[in-house]
Amino acid sequence: MARLEFTKQEIADIKTKIYLSEEENKILDMWLKGCYDIEIYMTLGISQRTLSRRKRNIKKKIMRVI
Repeated sequence: MARLEFTKQEIADIKTKIYLSEEENKILDMWLKGCYDIEIYMTLGISQRTLSRRKRNIKKKIMRVI
């Protein structure tokens, strides 16, 4: 998956405009820190497939507010 590149202010602004579940929020935070997918799904105890779906949903939500 592509790396998200936003400034801290842009991230804060986006987070106020979209609703993310607790899990999606954790995924976004780790993703923005540059964590690899394996680090994310192993840390959160989810499958690769679930992580892929969550990241796709996060991207859709972000694209709606950009």
